[in-house]
Amino acid sequence: MGKAAIEYIHRGIVRNGILVFDNPSMYEISLNNIGEGKRFELIIGSELESASKDQYGFFYGGIIGECLESNHFGGWDKDDIKDFLIKRCNSYSRVRIVYGEPVEEILSGAFPKTKAELTKFINKCILYLETDFDPPIIIKNPNEYKLNLNKTKNNG
Repeated sequence: MGKAAIEYIHRGIVRNGILVFDNPSMYEISLNNIGEGKRFELIIGSELESASKDQYGFFYGGIIGECLESNHFGGWDKDDIKDFLIKRCNSYSRVRIVYGEPVEEILSGAFPKTKAELTKFINKCILYLETDFDPPIIIKNPNEYKLNLNKTKNNG
């Protein structure tokens, strides 16, 4: 089935086997816009959970923080490192045929938005930083950053 000119995303909750929409009037409007007798496509899935503040904190404070402190990224800022890690750990390749020859293109993905995507990305970053650098960039347990156990104390 082809894509409709306009797609509507409706969110809600299932109660006693019935879909209860967050915005029922918008559902009615979208139903009327499809038109009587027209075919439609309905896809139902669990709402994706957004990445958490703890995940963002661990990525920026833990992973990016360790990178900034290492000698490997001298002169780089947090955005440079983030872009680099996205290219290294959240990209994919595709092969196109150009003049009869296969050509591989590396396409950079975007920064992950969902909890599951960010978890996967963080794990790839940790593995990459700990295995592809000499000396390795060691990322501590997230709780150590949360509790500031890796910070030095100023006794002055």
